[in-house]
Amino acid sequence: MALRQCVNLNASMVCSGSISCYNVSDCVIDCGVEEVRFVGQCASTSGVADSSVVDGLQVSDTVSENMYCWCMMVQPVVSKWVLRYNYGSGGTCLTYCARGCANAFLFDEGTDSNYRRAVLGNLME
Repeated sequence: MALRQCVNLNASMVCSGSISCYNVSDCVIDCGVEEVRFVGQCASTSGVADSSVVDGLQVSDTVSENMYCWCMMVQPVVSKWVLRYNYGSGGTCLTYCARGCANAFLFDEGTDSNYRRAVLGNLME
């Protein structure tokens, strides 16, 4: 029997809320009928921003090498990891990653919709 998930989110939806998620591992935003929580992880795994999707990440013992911000939606459902940004330094990634994970659901600029499609199109079963 297959698992079926009903989520009231789509890639064209822009949510609301403030994003004061600095120096934290997760960020919550209000998407109307759904509260959405993202976890950000800085890793050494590289890829293409807003489109690379992986099941697992490589995290270096050297903080400066973990400059790639990967995001996972954990509420209302769980997604795979989607690359959001290459911050250029591990320290900057740690400060802004969770905020970066959420901000594409709060804005509709540039590649934000690509990121939303990648997250919503790669939900875990």
